[in-house]
Order: sequence, then C-alpha cells, then structure tokens
Amino acid sequence: MSGATLGVIAFILAVALSSLAWAGPAVPFAIGFGVIAVVAIVFLDARRRRTGAQSMQEFREEGKAGDVEFTERDKETLVSE
Repeated sequence: MSGATLGVIAFILAVALSSLAWAGPAVPFAIGFGVIAVVAIVFLDARRRRTGAQSMQEFREEGKAGDVEFTERDKETLVSE
C-alpha cells in the first residue's frame, strides 16, 4: 500500500473512533463515510492497476512491430555452434 492509502485509512479509523467516543448521531455518519472511502480507494487502485497493465501490453506490442535488421557482423555472432 502506498503512503497516501495508509493515510486515508488512518483518517477513516480516526473519524470512526472519535465518533464512537462522542456517541450520538455521528457514529452512522462515520461508518458510512468509512465504507464509501474504502470503496473509492479500491476502485481507484483497480483502475490504476488496469491502466498500468494496458500500458505494458502496448509497450510489448510496440516492441513486436518492427523488424530487426542484422549486419553481417551481427549474423556471425548470432550463429550457435
């Protein structure tokens, strides 16, 4: 997990615990806020991972696109004995 993710989780826990200490109507709000925040973090992390995987696939496709031209010297060194 990144530092930002841990910071958000710590903030959510702090809000939930402080509202439990005060009791009253803040408890349902804090729990709801925490659930929404966790869902948002999971969604953003999944989107970041998917984008990273797509860019890696594009990078691999670009590498396959061109033909490699070998010089005579290259061909000599590539021959297996």
